[in-house]
Amino acid sequence: MDVHPDTVSAFFRPFDNRLLWAAAGLTATLQIAVVHAPPLQRAFDTEPLDITRWAICIGLASAVSWVDEISQGIHRR
Repeated sequence: MDVHPDTVSAFFRPFDNRLLWAAAGLTATLQIAVVHAPPLQRAFDTEPLDITRWAICIGLASAVSWVDEISQGIHRR
């Protein structure tokens, strides 16, 4: 099936790319380690985040995807 990336939802067959999921998981794990593991905190001069600040980070990081999904939904109709 030939699909244009600007018209396909991110939720269309989301588990087809295992390498992408592995990369995202590794990135999240390393980010959490840098923020919460004491040796990495010292190396990167970070402090632990509480759940509210993590929620803000996740919300802002995913905002572009949500806006794009909403935009695509509007254009498909």
